[in-house]
Amino acid sequence: MNKNRYNNNYVFSITLTGVMLSLALISLFISNYLIWPFGQYFGLKFDLSIIFILPLFISIKKHYGLIALFIRFILGPIITGNIDISGYLGHFILLISNFIYIYSFLLFNKLFFSKKVICSIILAILITTVIITLLNILFFTPLFFYIFKMVNSISFIEIAQNWSQISNEKFNYYWFTLIIYGTFNLFSFSIASIFLYYMQFFILKKQKKSIEKQEI
Repeated sequence: MNKNRYNNNYVFSITLTGVMLSLALISLFISNYLIWPFGQYFGLKFDLSIIFILPLFISIKKHYGLIALFIRFILGPIITGNIDISGYLGHFILLISNFIYIYSFLLFNKLFFSKKVICSIILAILITTVIITLLNILFFTPLFFYIFKMVNSISFIEIAQNWSQISNEKFNYYWFTLIIYGTFNLFSFSIASIFLYYMQFFILKKQKKSIEKQEI
């Protein structure tokens, strides 16, 4: 009986992972056309695929979600038509940002705010925005510019010093990238968090009903 139950749960987990991964890859293709209006220069696009990967971390075991994230990373550049080093770098940044966001939420939700989901979500958004924005400013953007031979090194200091020659923007490099990346990440993860909030609310409600039935 227990073996059959285990097999059924395993089949269900594999099936759900396959379905959600398929939807994530389809939404990733659609996301390729959802360009952030203020970040065309950096190729910033909204990520809808995380909406379908999040349930795997919450509803079933976390390693299914990790498998989905890494498969999306491998297939992402092929689906979006960017099969080169810059394409994989972009999807690597997406992988890192999703990883930080998901595990920040899971950590706060488990340690501090198990019944205050909104607090965990807000903290996850803020932490992810700060970390990934700093990584973009200090490392990823210089690396992109270096790949496209717009600069001679991956030093963000050199880019900041020559920003007026690289771009026609009025703001300096630090302010410009901070505004672009900061607002993009806040908005992007806020959209994903709306789905996360209702999904977590549904799961908690379902767990509560299950506990009440067991007590009866």
